[in-house]
Amino acid sequence: MKFQQPPTNNTDWAFALFGVGAIQLAVLGVVALFLVWLALGLLRGRRNTAGCRWKRDPRQRETLVRWQCKACGVDAFTSDGKCPRECKRHMREVQL
Repeated sequence: MKFQQPPTNNTDWAFALFGVGAIQLAVLGVVALFLVWLALGLLRGRRNTAGCRWKRDPRQRETLVRWQCKACGVDAFTSDGKCPRECKRHMREVQL
């Protein structure tokens, strides 16, 4: 019967524990971190303002704040002073 020698090199610890080398274990860790980051981003949800860059109208001092998108040129209004959460370019104009 032949006995196996214990690992003598510092890089053999990963092979002894997991059956892979330290470099492969590091690559698997990076891939796992990327997948966790991607999953958290999808769970958090992306706002529908991908191409919009909102600029506040500085002249307006009323309750509703006027915002204009520099990418698509659409005007939007908010009451909380924050930029709109979604793009308004696909909304239809309504007749009064």
